[in-house]
Amino acid sequence: MALRKHFIFALILCFCFAACSSDDDGVKPADDQVDQGDGDNNDDDDDNGDDSNDGTSGLTFTKLTTGTDLSFFSIHFIDEQSGFLAGGTPSVSVEKAIILKSTDGGASWAEAYSNTGFYITDVTSSTDNILFATTSDGAILKSENTGDTWERIDIEPGIYLADIRFLDAETGFLAGSTSGGNGKLFTTSDGGESWESIINTTPLENNALHEIAFLGNNTILASGGAWAKGVVLKSTNKGVDWTPIDVAEGVKIMDISMEGNSGFAVGDNGQYSTATEKGMLFKTADGGETWENVDTGYDNRLRELAIRGDVGIVAGYNKSNNLSNPEFIMMSFDGGEKWSRINHDFGLNSWGDVQFISDNKIILVGYEGLAVMIEVGE
Repeated sequence: MALRKHFIFALILCFCFAACSSDDDGVKPADDQVDQGDGDNNDDDDDNGDDSNDGTSGLTFTKLTTGTDLSFFSIHFIDEQSGFLAGGTPSVSVEKAIILKSTDGGASWAEAYSNTGFYITDVTSSTDNILFATTSDGAILKSENTGDTWERIDIEPGIYLADIRFLDAETGFLAGSTSGGNGKLFTTSDGGESWESIINTTPLENNALHEIAFLGNNTILASGGAWAKGVVLKSTNKGVDWTPIDVAEGVKIMDISMEGNSGFAVGDNGQYSTATEKGMLFKTADGGETWENVDTGYDNRLRELAIRGDVGIVAGYNKSNNLSNPEFIMMSFDGGEKWSRINHDFGLNSWGDVQFISDNKIILVGYEGLAVMIEVGE
């Protein structure tokens, strides 16, 4: 049964997608194609610093050919050559699911799975040949042959599953939410064959969960909250006990990315009006115990991020879903101290996910089958 929250989400997407265009080609930005001003997504801002050494002039954008007009909500590469894109169509009339596979670093893609009645929200691997995908209808998919075939494993009817991550080949965690906005967490100790629901009480009330991140073999973070309050759950004993950490009032934490005890989180308030919409970036240096707001100069709604070393990338929305400009991206090349808006020629309703596939290659995916490779120069 489709969830009520899925219908609401789909209606919003359908309204926004109607104005979108997917006819853009990849470009290499000129040295001055960086907007660093007041965050209004215009190019008339006063620069807030010298961009000559911020790394943006060394970026190359390439549009990848995916062969589908279904939207992508997740990307996962096992290594630089072998990767998967997953998503579909969250529609009130018909939901479609798709998973694509590449064996040549994203240069070409082939369909690995398709179905109707739900869509894919996340895809990951527990080993080099075992993969999992979460769905919008309370089930996961598992492949034991590097994505060639997939089997369905029902978890719990009536819930939305958002993210799945594995500590090792046997131990994994699954996050999502109910139609009423309460969080759901599950764990497996047998490689994903069976799943047990955990912490069904206070930490998950009004706390829809979105993303799981590991700090080590025992420490886990899960991001979420309500639109009015962002929360990160933390466990230091491999998921047995969890402590809620309040991150911010007024925004829900949508994504989190960690390297050791340091990392970033992004969130927004889910609103689509220039007067009221808001997004925020946060940084932690103590394993998620405390979070500091990072003033980037922008307040766009922020949904996805990835970090590797000194390079970070955040993907979000244009103000009021304004498609006259390419969709919002900002990057940092100094460990998150300074962030710059990155101009490009890809206009779409939303980014779905972003991932480093190597130290200098990033893939962004989104609406209507769009996938873009960003190469970071020396």
